[in-house]
Amino acid sequence: MGRSQKLKPRAPSERITFEVMTKPLRCMPGPRCWPGVGSTLEYSPLGRYSFDRLHVAKKENFARYGRIYQERMGPAVTLIQVFDPEDVARVLRADGKCPMRPSIPITTVAHKRDGIPLGLGSLNGTDWHDVRKAIHRLMMRPGAAAVYLPVQNSVADDLVSFIMSERKADGFVPNFLNLVTKYAMESIGAVCFKSRLGCLRRNPPQSAQELLRASNDMFTAMQNTAFAFPCIAQRYIANIQENEQSDGDFADCPHFFGTLLETPGVTMERVIGLTSELFIAGIDSWKIPIRPQTANALSFVLYNLSRNPDKQEILRDEISRVLPNRKRLEKADLEEMKYLKACVKESFRLNFPIEGGTTRILAKELELSGYVVPEKTMCLQEQYFDAPEDFIPERWLKSGSGSLRAPPRYVFLPFGYGPRMCIGRRFAEQEIYLAIVKIYQNFRTEYNGDAIGMINRVFTAPDTPIAIKFTKL
Repeated sequence: MGRSQKLKPRAPSERITFEVMTKPLRCMPGPRCWPGVGSTLEYSPLGRYSFDRLHVAKKENFARYGRIYQERMGPAVTLIQVFDPEDVARVLRADGKCPMRPSIPITTVAHKRDGIPLGLGSLNGTDWHDVRKAIHRLMMRPGAAAVYLPVQNSVADDLVSFIMSERKADGFVPNFLNLVTKYAMESIGAVCFKSRLGCLRRNPPQSAQELLRASNDMFTAMQNTAFAFPCIAQRYIANIQENEQSDGDFADCPHFFGTLLETPGVTMERVIGLTSELFIAGIDSWKIPIRPQTANALSFVLYNLSRNPDKQEILRDEISRVLPNRKRLEKADLEEMKYLKACVKESFRLNFPIEGGTTRILAKELELSGYVVPEKTMCLQEQYFDAPEDFIPERWLKSGSGSLRAPPRYVFLPFGYGPRMCIGRRFAEQEIYLAIVKIYQNFRTEYNGDAIGMINRVFTAPDTPIAIKFTKL
């Protein structure tokens, strides 16, 4: 071999440099756009998709365009669909003091036309910040919902009795969603109004039937619900002081409405709006686009556990260990039930409560996956996991699940993130946990039908009735 030669360094003018070039938004891939309507034709009878199954479009578009793509919904709205956790983190870390989020148009119309107060989920800017700051301690601290545990525990006991009475001869409850909607309404009503509504009675009182009808309106006609719920809720609020229950399970239960009223900076208008909003969200939210809907979410949890009897048995073993001899459930018991929480998380992952996920309107220009996204653009975050189609609660436990990777940060945000995290999170989780514990203390559940799909009505709901078999233990 010849003697190696020492290479001379290049002159400055000859040096090669590498740059990662950012591209403008117009270069970002996405579905075809038509003049004036953007890509909305894809969701019309002329297109491949529909607005009530947006998750199907997102799954296929992700495979087609990659981890980030844009959609133009009409001439003025551009949506950026974000799938990469690093991009999600960039969006959320750019939140600022007052994160901006799109509101539901019908609530804005109702507010402007009839003066119906905007809920916290529909407010933005300083109006949102002032209300959020005033109620943070009341609704967001870790123990906020635990003080209502005794009365909600009692409601969950009534749910078990109601299931027993509603079962057919073969053990099936034909439409479990209807049943848990009544449970969710009764549970959150006890918190909001410090009284039992009677939704779980065989013959509910007239007032409870009106609330149930308004709840059905919410599924079929949001504009009707925008007016029905506040009016009916105000009727309960007006009678709180006169008919307040202070014995039994309510003896140590705080007065949610009264506490709100005493909160500095919260007007009577806001108190009524927030109480109505929490009540609506405790059943099925549409005013707060990041709050999981209790009735639908609980239905999906039971569905997933019924299809996975091995996971159901692991959960039942945990419940029996933490609550020997069916002792009364306390706050510390819920904190110890790690597998219970993992089951709920995994069900949320498979049947994400809100189709739109965590949404932000950018307050400043941002670079995402090499594209410059201008301010005022709307970004939606999605998630990805190993074995994505399987129900594996163990993925959420610190001990992990064998070969499965731990879920990355920022890819699973059912309650939102940061200052715009759902204010009703503690209440929604507690309702769901209590129901699951009581049910699996008393029943073994089975589902033997076809796979249940999802349908989007702002919230995510089962696309067919869920018939679950309850076998008494």
